[in-house]
Amino acid sequence: MDMYTVFQMVWWMLLGVLLSGLAVMVGMDMGVGTILRYVGRSDLERRVALNIVGPHWEGNQV
Repeated sequence: MDMYTVFQMVWWMLLGVLLSGLAVMVGMDMGVGTILRYVGRSDLERRVALNIVGPHWEGNQV
C-alpha cells in the first residue's frame, strides 16, 4: 500500500469520527425538541425535559 492510500484511509476515518460526534451532539438537543410535544404533557414535564438538555446545550451551542 502506498502512502497516498494510507492517508486517504486515515482522512476518511477521521472525518467519519468527527461527523459521528457531531451527529451525537446535535442529535441530543434536537431529539428533545422533537419529542417535546409528546413527552411534555404538562408544564412541569416540559421543564424537566428542557432542563435535561440544558447543560448540553450551553456547553455545545454557546
